[in-house]
Amino acid sequence: MTAYDDQPRLGLYGDQPATLEPEHDSALAMFRAGVASDPDGDAIRYFDGVISRRQLRRDE
Repeated sequence: MTAYDDQPRLGLYGDQPATLEPEHDSALAMFRAGVASDPDGDAIRYFDGVISRRQLRRDE
C-alpha cells in the first residue's frame, strides 16, 4: 500500500515533498515580499485595468 492508494490524485503532481514549508507566515507577509521584489508588478488585473503592487501598498 502506498500513500497514493487513498488519494490517487496525488500521483498527478509528480515528485513533490510530503510536506511543504510555507515561505511566508501570512498573506500580508507574502504581499510585502512581492512589493519588495517587484513593486511595479501587477497586483490586480481586471479587464483593461491594472493596479500595481506599489499602488496597492499602503505604508503603515
